[in-house]
Amino acid sequence: MTKTRLLEELAQLDVALAAGALVLTPNYSSSMQLQNNWCRYALSLQTSRVVATPAILAIDLWLAQLWQQLALHINAPLLGAQVLEPTQELLLWRRVIRDTEAGALLLNIDGTAESTREALRLLRQWQIDLRVLSNQVRNNVDSDAAPDDREIFLQ
Repeated sequence: MTKTRLLEELAQLDVALAAGALVLTPNYSSSMQLQNNWCRYALSLQTSRVVATPAILAIDLWLAQLWQQLALHINAPLLGAQVLEPTQELLLWRRVIRDTEAGALLLNIDGTAESTREALRLLRQWQIDLRVLSNQVRNNVDSDAAPDDREIFLQ
């Protein structure tokens, strides 16, 4: 992008931000880069050495802020909960699996945790009710046989 084109884009961004626009970026790094470019542009137009922080945010930070604002204004138990980050979710799966009877026999708890997380995601994506799966397993169980993967998953 040429310098002239960049200045034109920043001028359009400046007008939009002054009108109350919010700019969402895919990640923190790109939000900081855009903020820095806009700040340099805004400072070049003014004699002041200070500009207001522009409304340029990474989308994950913006969503977290919205959740916090909602939680402050509405008294609902769900709002006190937090969505787990992928690493947190995986750690929780590892702990749950490790603490099961079947987990004690596993050689690769990490791999099982990842597979279990993916299995639950697919069940939700395909809108398969865990109660239905549980009933199918219960109806097909041979009491003398070792538990199959579905039984262990449901535990």
